[in-house]
Amino acid sequence: MNKTILITGASSGIGRATAKLFQEKEFQDFLGSCRAYCELLETNDKNDSNYLVELQKLLLELYTNGINLQTIDLDSNIDFEEKLDNKEFENIKNRTSKLLGENQCYWTIFDPTENVFGNESPVMGDLLDDVMDIYKDIKYQLMIFDLNTEESIENAMWGMKFDFRHHWSNHAIDAIRTIHYVIEKIYSFNKIL
Repeated sequence: MNKTILITGASSGIGRATAKLFQEKEFQDFLGSCRAYCELLETNDKNDSNYLVELQKLLLELYTNGINLQTIDLDSNIDFEEKLDNKEFENIKNRTSKLLGENQCYWTIFDPTENVFGNESPVMGDLLDDVMDIYKDIKYQLMIFDLNTEESIENAMWGMKFDFRHHWSNHAIDAIRTIHYVIEKIYSFNKIL
């Protein structure tokens, strides 16, 4: 679903830099990949490797677009009342869990640049947690953005970059890497058959 958002510029509250950023291709690409990611999780019920391939593509797109997204200065810091619907979230989570199946858990090291000489042990990661934490952060910011006020747009644009930088970029990297190996395993198995 395409949304029409009008930003008039500094004269009505939103900063000129934010209004300019909103118009840039990098932001529009990021916004589009956010909407596509949420749509995949909200509507897909296919149980095949194509789902994993599509999920991996969208995660790569989200991550790339998140890196390219500029940081803005926040002129109005507002706490919005918007909340994800718990029942809907649980339905999406349960459906996603079924689609991931036995491939939900993986081994990882939180920061591979720390403790390079071997004292850090691998920990178990959770692909469902990665996918759903990304969804939760993105969906919340889209809900704020779609309120379509200058303050909500500015706060959502700021929040999108903040959440990417400080939270879900790590989940995306772990998920992309894990899905890569799951797809390779499926491909190798099917090739043998």
